Amino acid sequence: MPSFVHPWLLAGLALAAIPVALHLLMKQKPKPLEFPALRLLKVKKQSNTRRLKLRHWMLLLFRILAVCAMAAGLARPSMQSTRFAIDQQAPVDAAVVVDNSVRMDYKHQNETRLEAAKKLALWLLGEFPAGSLVAVNTTSVPANMAGRTAADETPVSASKFGYELPAAKQRVERITSSAAVRPLAEVVQQALEKLKKSERPRKELYILTDLTRITWKENDFARVREQLKETEGVGLYVIDLGVDQPQNFSLGDIRLSNQVLPRNSPLEISVDALRVGPKVTRTIDLYLQDADGKRVKRGGQTVELGPNELQEVVFRTEGFPTGVQQGVVEVIGDDGLIHDNTRYFTVDVRPAWKILVAGPWPRAKGPYLHPSDYLIEALSPTEERQQGSARFDCSYIPLTDLVHENLAPYSAISILDPSPQPPPVWTHLRDYVQRGGRVAVFLGRSALTRPASFNQPEAQSLLAGELEFAGRAANELYLAPNNFSHPMLSRFRSFETNPWTYYPVFRYWKLKGRLDNVQPIISFNNKLPALLERNWGKGRVLTMTTPITDPPSQDDAWNLLLSQQPAAWPYVALMNELHLYLVGEAEGRFNYETGQTALLPLDPQESRRQFAVRPPDEPEYRERLEPGARLLTVC
Repeated sequence: MPSFVHPWLLAGLALAAIPVALHLLMKQKPKPLEFPALRLLKVKKQSNTRRLKLRHWMLLLFRILAVCAMAAGLARPSMQSTRFAIDQQAPVDAAVVVDNSVRMDYKHQNETRLEAAKKLALWLLGEFPAGSLVAVNTTSVPANMAGRTAADETPVSASKFGYELPAAKQRVERITSSAAVRPLAEVVQQALEKLKKSERPRKELYILTDLTRITWKENDFARVREQLKETEGVGLYVIDLGVDQPQNFSLGDIRLSNQVLPRNSPLEISVDALRVGPKVTRTIDLYLQDADGKRVKRGGQTVELGPNELQEVVFRTEGFPTGVQQGVVEVIGDDGLIHDNTRYFTVDVRPAWKILVAGPWPRAKGPYLHPSDYLIEALSPTEERQQGSARFDCSYIPLTDLVHENLAPYSAISILDPSPQPPPVWTHLRDYVQRGGRVAVFLGRSALTRPASFNQPEAQSLLAGELEFAGRAANELYLAPNNFSHPMLSRFRSFETNPWTYYPVFRYWKLKGRLDNVQPIISFNNKLPALLERNWGKGRVLTMTTPITDPPSQDDAWNLLLSQQPAAWPYVALMNELHLYLVGEAEGRFNYETGQTALLPLDPQESRRQFAVRPPDEPEYRERLEPGARLLTVC
């Protein structure tokens, strides 16, 4: 119900009689006039009289309303309500949620949206009655590393809802933008939970954000609406700090052809440029950091974009020295939001991976291709070897010499169409795998001489199962992956059709007694496994049930994977992805999105326990690890 601070001043309402008196006193009396054509004048007089009466009554009404409004204003009306606590003298429990994502650093009229939010939050705090408690929350991801405190978490004790007003102002003043943020709806839900526990009758929730689509999603706030119904007496105020017609030129996420590169191989870097606002022309430059950390320009492109236009920008560069290389793609020129004008990337340039290829055939001089040459040429083409840009360094030895070979220098070993081998050969390979080595075994016709030898314990310590028999395809048979979720098959996901339907398989080995730690990667279209993976010790073993060395010209070829009709590119692609997976190329991850946790594996024998972490364009800080830790975690 409304009330008045000075109710005695309502007596001024009696002054509303003054306009009535003025109206009566100022009423004009008609003057008699003698004039010809009196009949026409009488008609005109009646029309004018009706118009004047209407105007006089409207003027009287406006005068009365003006006097009443003046009297009511002097009496200072107020509204008794629990839904607007700022105008009350009683203390209030309030939660202020400030969206402090980097998007709020958008500058408009020489002020960022975050600066505007902080200014408004400070004004609100100044309007709260004395004794109020305020919970100040931001969308920043709370820090959880040792020795750090989450800056946006309000310290709440059993007796306090939040900060007292002076402390709340200091908290607001310290708010800075953050790239790692939580969904706004999640923070609002937490604020409502705090307000729900408050015992004060007056509760307020203020949300300061720019109301962009990415922040204010309808589905995310469905739970917020339910919480508002459950939390009675909460006044909700959403304050829009956005700009009506924003202008921005931004870069999307970096896409790299590879994160791990062999020496002298090219790197392709692509990024999407997007324009919001009128047409504009910008220059996008590529920089690499030298040994001293200075930027060296390696390329640049001029891009012209219209409203809401997106364009892919591709850079291609090469000539990296060996080691970890860091680079930047940057938009040159002023912009409303600077945080999305720069994208960082990291690649690791390594010497070519050493692959040992072993088979049952001796290598003899002659004009004919050796069976191992098909795989070696697919992994390390002659032209790339001559240019020094091949990512694999392949060498071949007969299987009989394998037991005498030092396997430690090799990143992976491929066993082609193995013939029965004595136990020391399998034991030598098993020890290599246990130490972290990677082996691929491609079964074929050579095992037909004595398949039982492959079922001995020494061989079974590596293989994916016991050899049962060599099956013949009753119908058309080919490789048919069930899904492409395995890292080895990730680059085949974009294919609309199965590329191996043109390359039939005629014979293959059936396996039995597969172990629990064996999983199929690729199956045939009859659902039987074609390629299986087994983890052993620190390493892994891949077993393929059909060979990869049978040329299509061979009369009794087990398959046509090497067929040139229509082309052998699926064979080349499969062998490259298989060996990249073997050597751990997919495990070499050096690029993370904002907010993700980087997990860097460490050698447990590493004696250093303290590491320096240097964020881009920021001072470095140090992380200390416990003895024996195998992961360096960077948040």
